[in-house]
Amino acid sequence: MTIGLRRIMAVLSSVMVLGLVISACGGGADPTSPPAPTAKPAATAKPAPTAAPTAVPVPAGDVTIAVPSFGKENLDKSQSGGLELIFVAALLDYFIGADESGRLDYNLGILESLETPDGQVYTFKLESGAKWHDGEVVDSADVAFTMGHYNREESACVACGLVRSALDRVEIIDSTTAQVHLQKPNITFIPSLGPLEGDLLLLPEHHFAKVGIDGGFEDNPLGSGPFKFVDRNIGEFIEFESNLDYWDSDRVPAFGGLKMVVAPESSTRVALMRTGEADLAEVDTASVNGLAGEGFRISGPDSVGSAMFQFLRSYEPDQLTNKLDFRKALILSVDWATISSAFYAAGEEARPLGTALFTPVALGYDPTLPPYEFNPDLAKQLLARSGYSGQTVVLWSWATTGNPSGLDVPQAVTSAWRDIGISTEIIPVDQGVFISKVRAKPQDFDADVSVTLVSPSSRPSMLTNIRIFMNGSEGGGLVQGYHDPEFINSSYNELVGIMDITERENRLRALNRTLHETYWAAPISIRTVPYAVGERIDDWKPGDGAPTNLRLETITLK
Repeated sequence: MTIGLRRIMAVLSSVMVLGLVISACGGGADPTSPPAPTAKPAATAKPAPTAAPTAVPVPAGDVTIAVPSFGKENLDKSQSGGLELIFVAALLDYFIGADESGRLDYNLGILESLETPDGQVYTFKLESGAKWHDGEVVDSADVAFTMGHYNREESACVACGLVRSALDRVEIIDSTTAQVHLQKPNITFIPSLGPLEGDLLLLPEHHFAKVGIDGGFEDNPLGSGPFKFVDRNIGEFIEFESNLDYWDSDRVPAFGGLKMVVAPESSTRVALMRTGEADLAEVDTASVNGLAGEGFRISGPDSVGSAMFQFLRSYEPDQLTNKLDFRKALILSVDWATISSAFYAAGEEARPLGTALFTPVALGYDPTLPPYEFNPDLAKQLLARSGYSGQTVVLWSWATTGNPSGLDVPQAVTSAWRDIGISTEIIPVDQGVFISKVRAKPQDFDADVSVTLVSPSSRPSMLTNIRIFMNGSEGGGLVQGYHDPEFINSSYNELVGIMDITERENRLRALNRTLHETYWAAPISIRTVPYAVGERIDDWKPGDGAPTNLRLETITLK
């Protein structure tokens, strides 16, 4: 039996139906579910050209976008985290794309089709005629190289841990077809190929052979995406020109160039909008109403994820964060509802959040689970019982795309902790520095007690988020935020082998209820990513579901 991946991807976008076959065409979706991802239309014969093609005129106008951070700023996707996708996805192509509503869509990715008989062997069929920016044809050798590059021990992308733990081998069938063999069935491999849950983009084998795999791509990047690299200054800007020969003619940008600039302070980004130096700018929620009142449109990805508080190094038995009483004391001492209203309210819905990571779009979400109560008196009792003796609790504070308020919220959180007798310190760090500390072996948090605020994307399968934020290192984890790695790794391994959607949903719901009692983290709010849109922009269709799903090629100018 062949499992229907188009239908499975619909499930991973909050559907609970399993289909039968995935290909460039196929059957309809369950009428009670959202529509399945769009498939490629059937190919039609093209008439032979009767004359030499006319040169495509370069569209007029450039677009400037201001963002709070570029993360680690790596262009080699194997060395970057999720944040770099705001510019890397302009250069490179996802295997599977996503539309404006946040639904996976084959029309928007470089795969023409994807098939599997069992969730273990995946047949990739590439778009015929797709080319790299140097004119070389995209082929199946690029698929094999890409998976091998992400599979290296030193690779550090969000989904690289999944590749290392799951990949068996890649077999080239023909110039546009490759088979990816996993060690065992794993349903999370599918969403890792698209922008909602993964960061595995196709890489050019021939170009890495030319520039080397150890840094050469950073100085001489090459992609197949809708924009070509032009220039950058680390920590300041990155500049692209539109790819007028892009293989997907429907998504050739309608403007000449793209420049993204880093402006860590929200006030600076707002000023750039007011002076007209930026056409789009990610802004914090406190600025939204004022900008709207000045006539700026507010747009951006919606329902992109959640904001949550998380403990670090809790997997080490001698850490206070490993103790339930201590975790519970820190969580119950904070009025998370008030913080949510104060810092995350603009444009965002108040929805019940019982357990961190389990948002309303996720499999296993349970709306009956209560939010953690605000009870400072009980928190004091628990703190005394936990063995706390005045150690400094360091909150590592960093802003990200989708969570620029991350530098403001720590003041409110640490104030609540001081009220129950906890010594606190806030250490602001750049997102790239924080990710480097998380990835270090051992993790590079040398404070007495370390905690942070994170902003997971809304990954509907839940499995990717469990792996990234909870799994231990042996389970491909990144943050390693759960205090019992053996339990969470075992739970994850069980879940990824469950192909029946209803069974997996029930198992995730049971896990949700178990996790709620462990106080492993605290949910704060469902997030959107507000962008101010300047008067030069006629239209923009960002994608929902992920803070980095910006779809910049959809911008048009007046």
